Amino acid sequence: MSKRPTDTVIEHIKKGKIKDLQEYDLSELNLRDAQLKGCNLEGVNLHKANLEGAGLEGAYLRDANLEGANLQGANLLLASLENTNLVGANLRRANLKRAYLEGVSFEKADLRGVDLEGSNLRGVNFERVNLEDANLCRADFQKANLVGANLEGAELQGANFRKANLQAVNLEGTNLHEGNFQKANLEGANLEGARLDYAKLQNANFQNANLEGANLQFADLHGVDLQGVNLWHANLRNANFQNANLEGAELQGANLYEGNFQKANFEGANLEGAQLYAELQKANFRNANLEGANIGHANLQGANFQKASLRGADFQLASGRANFEGADTEGALWQ
Repeated sequence: MSKRPTDTVIEHIKKGKIKDLQEYDLSELNLRDAQLKGCNLEGVNLHKANLEGAGLEGAYLRDANLEGANLQGANLLLASLENTNLVGANLRRANLKRAYLEGVSFEKADLRGVDLEGSNLRGVNFERVNLEDANLCRADFQKANLVGANLEGAELQGANFRKANLQAVNLEGTNLHEGNFQKANLEGANLEGARLDYAKLQNANFQNANLEGANLQFADLHGVDLQGVNLWHANLRNANFQNANLEGAELQGANLYEGNFQKANFEGANLEGAQLYAELQKANFRNANLEGANIGHANLQGANFQKASLRGADFQLASGRANFEGADTEGALWQ
């Protein structure tokens, strides 16, 4: 049975004079700026405790209860937090670099501005967590749950989201340069203005996601499901969309210069005013809107434009034989 510490003991705890704290109930205590480096807090009850600015470097917090605790600005560098309960905790601007977080629940926690650079976050639950402006560079989120999480403005260069669930996540304006999203679920995600250049996106699910104005230069989207996605004015230069599904996608004004769209499906997509100097062999544009699109220098061998709207489209300098059966070519420019 845990006991409540006396005032004297609390002062000793704050000064780091007691290293093994397993016998104490520290719930709701004010431990602001406490020096707890390397302390043993395994299984300790810290429910709603105030640990703002506390030094918890290398502390052992396995199975501890930190639900609703205030850890704003706390230093948890190399801390062990296996199976720790952090539901609803305040971790704003906390340092969690290289902390061990297996089995942790951050549900409804405030992680704005937190530093998790290079951390192992595999399988961790971040559902509906606020990670705005957090440093998550090179963090490993494999198979993590980020449903409904807010990562707006976060730094995510080189982060690994392979097989992670990012459904309805907010990634507006984030830096995802060289990120790995292979087989990740991004259905309904907001990626407006995000930087995804050189990202690995193979076989990811982007159904109904918002990628308006996103930068996807040199990104690999081989086999990606982009059905109904908003790609208005997106930068897709040199991107790989082989075998991708862009059915019903919104691509008005998008830049597809020198991209690879072999065998991609654009059925019913809107490409009005898009720049399509690209590899389009065997691509499907059936019922697509390509009014005013610039398709010069594109390779159209085996492409399907059946019943597409090609009014005012520029096919000058395009090469290869394509199927234009039933297409509206009024005002289109040809060789």
